[in-house]
Order: sequence, then C-alpha cells, then structure tokens
Amino acid sequence: MALLRLVYALHELVETCVAHYKRPMIVAASLLGIVYLAYQYQHNQTQQSALLEQPSKHDVWILNMGYLEAQRKYQAQYRVAQVLQVSDSHVELLQGSFTYRKLRGAERAITLDSLMLDSYFRQETMTFERTKLASLFEQQAIDSVYRPNDIYVLGGIVKRRNRPTAINNKSTTLIALNQYNDQAVALFRQGDFEAARAQFLQAAKQGDSWGQYNLAGMLEHAQGGEQDLLRAVYWLKQSAKQQNPKAQAALNALCAEYPSVC
Repeated sequence: MALLRLVYALHELVETCVAHYKRPMIVAASLLGIVYLAYQYQHNQTQQSALLEQPSKHDVWILNMGYLEAQRKYQAQYRVAQVLQVSDSHVELLQGSFTYRKLRGAERAITLDSLMLDSYFRQETMTFERTKLASLFEQQAIDSVYRPNDIYVLGGIVKRRNRPTAINNKSTTLIALNQYNDQAVALFRQGDFEAARAQFLQAAKQGDSWGQYNLAGMLEHAQGGEQDLLRAVYWLKQSAKQQNPKAQAALNALCAEYPSVC
C-alpha cells in the first residue's frame, strides 16, 4: 500500500513539473536534439575523413560532379565511384555511367546492387591525388565515403564474395532470379521508374522476395507513381516473411518514420 501511495505521489509530481515547466522542457529537448544531430554529423564527417586518409580497394564514394567540373555552372550531379586501386600517391576509381540530380538517387543505385552490373561503370577511370582528397571532401566534391561491411554498402552488394571451394568437387545449383525483378532493376537504372514499378509488381505477385522489397522502396519514395506507404509496409512484410536480409531493416526504418501506417 505504501508503494502504491509513493507511485501516485511521483505521478502527481511529474504532472506538476510538466504543467509548470512544459515550455522550458520543450526548448531543452529541442536543444538536446540539435546537439545530438550536430554530434552525429561531426562524428560521421570524422569517420569519412579517416577513410579518405587510408583509402582501400572497393571503397565506395559518391561524387558531386557539379563541384568537380568547375568549368561548368554549378549543378548538383551525383555519381557513384568505386576505388579500383590505391598507390602511395594516387587513387584510381571506376566511375558510374549515370549521374543523379539528388543524392538519394545515387544511394538508391547502391542499394539496388547496381555496382554488380558490368555495364554500370564507364570504361574510363578517374584518378585523384591522395594529398588533395581532404580538400575535395571539405569542398563537398567528394560527398560521401563508405567502406564495405563484408560485401555491403547501404545494404547493397558492392563486391563479389570469394566463392568457397566445392566439397568433393560436387557442383552447386544456382537459383535463378525472377525475370520480372531483373527487368525492373534494368529499367530502374535507365530512369524508367513507371515501367520498373510495374515489373516489380509482377515479380512481387509471383512471390519473389526481392521484387517485393524493391516494389516497397518505390512505393515509399513515390517513384514511378504516387506514394503508398500502406502497400509499402504490406510488401516489406511479405518479403521479410521469406527471410529477405534487407526487408526487415527497411520495414523497421519505415515504421519508425511513419508509425501510423504500421
């Protein structure tokens, strides 16, 4: 009984504090949020700067060609690049064949495993002096720097895992990917979002977990049609049920941003 009275007393104390100090508490919470975001940004910048000091093969960079191509009037043009080789003085990079007006377009290309396509990169490479990397990063010509976690960056595959030796030389059977999903990925990379969305829908209806995952992404970001968060949640749940390694993480992120649809 005494414990119950104590709980009631604490509850009344909290209500009193909130009633009298609501505005200062909101201001304090906002300031704490701003400080936290500033800390996260600074921490992220520090990590990326460290990666540029010691670049490694397979690192993935997002370049802003609007800053690199100084002879042209500035216009945001993001391009994905991947470190091909590193010497004591230079870094050589493969550069993507596509440019994106928005940063999330480049990030989405990475997420969709685009770097695994032989046709994604241009034949001509680009080279930077290592002594100039910090300056290029500060100028935002190098916008983002990622080091693969195993074979992944942003959840997308950016390098091929070494194949294990077959036991007793027995051949392995490869599982073919859904044809509609494959076609949709190709259409997405070409910028034909409406057609890609339709093909992803066909793959999703056939029960392909990657088609379901990719369709959900387009529904969430209003690519190729209107945004439909409820359907995005539905297809992510279907994909997650099949143990898709990316679907549950994407579902958690979507629900955290839009709790009402989950």
